Amino acid sequence: MIQRCSYFCFVALLVSGMLLYSCSGSPKNPAELVSADSLCHVVSKLDSACKHTDTLSIRKTLRAVTYNLAYIQLNRTDTLSREEGYRLARYNSLKKPLLMYLLSMKEIKDHIEEEKKQCENLAHDLRHNTLAPKLDARTCLNTEMRRVAGLCNSAGSIFPALKQTLIQISSMDSSIVPEVGRLKSRGGKEPVDIDKLSQSGTDND
Repeated sequence: MIQRCSYFCFVALLVSGMLLYSCSGSPKNPAELVSADSLCHVVSKLDSACKHTDTLSIRKTLRAVTYNLAYIQLNRTDTLSREEGYRLARYNSLKKPLLMYLLSMKEIKDHIEEEKKQCENLAHDLRHNTLAPKLDARTCLNTEMRRVAGLCNSAGSIFPALKQTLIQISSMDSSIVPEVGRLKSRGGKEPVDIDKLSQSGTDND
């Protein structure tokens, strides 16, 4: 009985050692692992950009632009010059990137988080040789490369665009905000439903 128990213990230790060796040994697909780690880095940068995007500030900026435009439209009675019309139209168009982000931010965050987990899991499996035998490392890598490329094309361009839009709005505020101030000094009327207008897009403004 003791010999049988010792035998089973030996077998168990042997199997455990083999599994430990297979998991901790050198990666069987080093080139694919390097590429998978690179994909993780790319998605992590997108994740960081997403987490550092100040959504509250974007909401406030969108509301402020909407308010300024509505106030001018409601209280400006004299004819706009071509230059002024162009300036206000340009200011109005800057609402669109902000609105599009706010409408799609949950989907963007979920997509980034999903892809981050996918890349991390692939890198882990390649590093520890735990990829399922039926799966091919190169095929899995190519799949993730396509997914990350798609993510970069869709979400990757959003954050630089948001930053540039906020810069442009800040620049145009130097002339728009004083105009609103002048109209207010004359006792202008306050626009209503600004929050609703902020979510309505730019086509009807």
